[in-house]
Amino acid sequence: MSRRRLLLLLAFVILAISPKVVEPAYNGYLVAFVLLFVFAHLYGARMAVSRHVPFGVIFLCVTWLPVVLLQTYTHSNALRDVLRDLGVLMAFYVGYATLPRLFASSGDDWRLELMQGISNVGWFVVLITIAGAALAFLAGADAYFWRGQYVPMAHSWLPYIFAVNLGLARMDSRLRSRYLRRALFCVMGTLASLSRTDLVLIALIVIVQAWVHFRYIASDPRALRFALITFAIGSVTMPLLLQLSVVQERIEVGVDEDDPSLAWRFIENLAFLDQYLSADSFTQWFGFGLGGRLSLPLGVVDFNGNDTIPHLHNSYLTLALKFGIIGLIALLFFLFRLGRAWWNARVPYKGGVLLAAGWMLLFVLAKAVTLQGLSEWSHVLFFGLACALIFKSPDALLRKKSFGPRPVSGIAPVSGRTES
Repeated sequence: MSRRRLLLLLAFVILAISPKVVEPAYNGYLVAFVLLFVFAHLYGARMAVSRHVPFGVIFLCVTWLPVVLLQTYTHSNALRDVLRDLGVLMAFYVGYATLPRLFASSGDDWRLELMQGISNVGWFVVLITIAGAALAFLAGADAYFWRGQYVPMAHSWLPYIFAVNLGLARMDSRLRSRYLRRALFCVMGTLASLSRTDLVLIALIVIVQAWVHFRYIASDPRALRFALITFAIGSVTMPLLLQLSVVQERIEVGVDEDDPSLAWRFIENLAFLDQYLSADSFTQWFGFGLGGRLSLPLGVVDFNGNDTIPHLHNSYLTLALKFGIIGLIALLFFLFRLGRAWWNARVPYKGGVLLAAGWMLLFVLAKAVTLQGLSEWSHVLFFGLACALIFKSPDALLRKKSFGPRPVSGIAPVSGRTES
């Protein structure tokens, strides 16, 4: 394993354990981000960027950004909340610029090298998720403590890593079985986490890929054998899992009126509507600024006894709270440009990269509805990474000193290099 991948693994280990060992967890996140940033700028390759700045970017910087800062000052938002929101932008920068720069100094396509590093991170995430689930099972924990106390937050990265493994399987036919097995382990980790949202997301990509590649799977003996073995394992394990009381609890709690997570999200949405509609029209358009908080209904507090919260589970409402309607419009415009870039970049040798990037992007946007996909730092990091895989071209690298092998010009459609 190269030193870049080891550094990437170390950074994600810090991200994974921070919620358990650091208070607040974002302090640990900063350590990981600074580690990646320093090594990327010391040993990475500077990447060429277009000198043409879109008019929309200039317009936002000249008009919208000063208004956001004004709203931040006007509402006297706490410095800690402002820094937390700025950390979201930092997380996007790490995924979009820092990680590509770190891996761009290698001789191969940086996208392949970086995706292989993310795949290696998957092993660690699956192991700590299954270990946490095992401890929860031995302790007889219910579904609430199973996910809140024993299973680490890092399990929510597994759908992204699952998509990366599928992309790698498509890029390198000689290592396809390896990456498909890793994808299967991601499914096992997701099952152990009892995350209903992540299971739905992974099931969606499996159904779509099976439908698209049905003829290939049916005609290729190795692919057909892998599919049949996977189906057999699922047929044996799923009935056993469904018999567990904690699994039944997760299933039943989502179909009645006693789901506390749904009730809390409903409270958040009502509180947002009350606060947003009672604000003046200028605030509705431009939001409450960086660090804006949502006031909870009278008599309602969060788990720490606060009557205000810095963000909702729904990231789109969080964006509307802090940046108003203009902020949501800017996000939709960016997503439109991103989708168009993904569509225009479709060429055969980039198929695996775009497969992974497209599904990662879709997963982040889906998680943003109920799981803070566009406001929680690690999810935003994957969002930035997906944008980088789509926007950044490996052909336009300005090489710099590196701590890896001497770079070569050009890229190959498929790497024949095996992992160490």
